[in-house]
Amino acid sequence: LTEEQKIDLALEKYELSIGLTPIPSDKNFPCIKYLYLSQEELAKMTSEQCSEACVLLNSFSFQITRIINKEKTKIRWCNERILSSVANNLGEYRYFSPEERIALCIKDNDYAKKIKKLAGLIQARIDRIEYLPIRIEKVSESLANLSYAKRRNNESR
Repeated sequence: LTEEQKIDLALEKYELSIGLTPIPSDKNFPCIKYLYLSQEELAKMTSEQCSEACVLLNSFSFQITRIINKEKTKIRWCNERILSSVANNLGEYRYFSPEERIALCIKDNDYAKKIKKLAGLIQARIDRIEYLPIRIEKVSESLANLSYAKRRNNESR
């Protein structure tokens, strides 16, 4: 197993121990279609369908937030591994700033370089999806408002 896979297993074991179900791995979330509805499709939806879409989107947002938090935990783990692997050599670079000393120590340590590269890849994944939960929640909120408007409109008839 790679270092990242070991972290994933430990995190999944912890989540199961506190009662969280595993993150769906089929990557076929039925709610994705609600993020790309046309005006015509929105008009055809009933109040109940809008409400159901809200629940699905909120669940999807929750799963993405879990994924992001898992990735952030891996970044912290990487940073701790890097620091522990270069700590003994920091004194060799005493005339540099703390950031420069760590960077120079990483440059001279193959394990630290490997973990730093892993941290960069993980950070790129976080950066790519970090905005999604809020945007999905906004779409869900809009559908909730639409559901309310449709319900009120039906009641006034």
